[in-house]
Amino acid sequence: MNKVSNSVAIAVLESTGKRAKALSKNEASARGLAFIKCALTGKNKLNKTLREILKANGLTASTVNLKNVKNIKEEIYALRRARSQLRSLSPKTTLTSRLENLRKDVFKEYAFKLVRRGAPAGTYITTKFAMSNCEVDYKIVLDKVFNFFRGQSKKWPANSDHHCICFPADWRTRVLKKGLAELGGMLTLDAARLESNGNMEIYAATWVVQQRGYSVKVERGFIAISNNAHFHAPTIEAAIAGLRKKENVIPTDKDLKLSIEKFIEKYSSIKTNVSLDDARQSGSCEYGIRSWCESVGIDINRGEVEIIDILAAFRRLPLSEVKRAVIYAVRKNRHHPN
Repeated sequence: MNKVSNSVAIAVLESTGKRAKALSKNEASARGLAFIKCALTGKNKLNKTLREILKANGLTASTVNLKNVKNIKEEIYALRRARSQLRSLSPKTTLTSRLENLRKDVFKEYAFKLVRRGAPAGTYITTKFAMSNCEVDYKIVLDKVFNFFRGQSKKWPANSDHHCICFPADWRTRVLKKGLAELGGMLTLDAARLESNGNMEIYAATWVVQQRGYSVKVERGFIAISNNAHFHAPTIEAAIAGLRKKENVIPTDKDLKLSIEKFIEKYSSIKTNVSLDDARQSGSCEYGIRSWCESVGIDINRGEVEIIDILAAFRRLPLSEVKRAVIYAVRKNRHHPN
């Protein structure tokens, strides 16, 4: 816009000649507006027509004025072209697209928190909305990237992890706002509440189980929830039975309310092992046990692990189910020492 203003100012100055200093601000402004009107009038390609336009706007049809009107016209067109190019380069955002981006950003935050990522050559994510539950999915594909390393390792490829996710567009209301996004350290992709009796809530759900490396497995089943406790299972009956068992073995609130560091400090001096069966007997579901072990790098085939190793892993991924398993193992060892 500065170039147009400069061209108009020059036109006003050159059109007045020796009387330039005698013009008031209002007169100069009116004369500048007249030049702009001439430049914006359509039929001004021929000099004859342009002269008529100048006269119609109270300006003399001099050679200087003809030249300056053409200059102003060129500057206006250049400004319009620049704005048009800027609009074409700028992303077209609508209310719908902003809402879609918000939905995807919120989901990505939970996905990257609960699912392993961070291969050497980078992490990439592709998301789309599912039209039905059968489309809901989470896959991770590892690609080899060559020329990533430098020096002697240059010939070796590096992996990048690509997360391909399909989830409901209303995931925030179906899952997140109901407190189901993160259960047992696992990401819930979808959940639909079923009719149930009593205070227990039953959901037909789809969730992600972390496996070895960057592998994940999508499970479809049911989640039973009551009194801040939950249980994943492949059938409704198993989910209800698992939750009832979990509620019957709840340890004292005092131990569960301990901070992470206080809990570790209290139990790290105890010499015992924590087994898979301890986790099961304390109410953890099979999916959650396997997902947590894979997430923290514990080989589930070991069967049992020293409590000090469990607590070190618990510090990295502190789930309440781990507290329950540790407390159960300690109590069992006290009642039935080897």
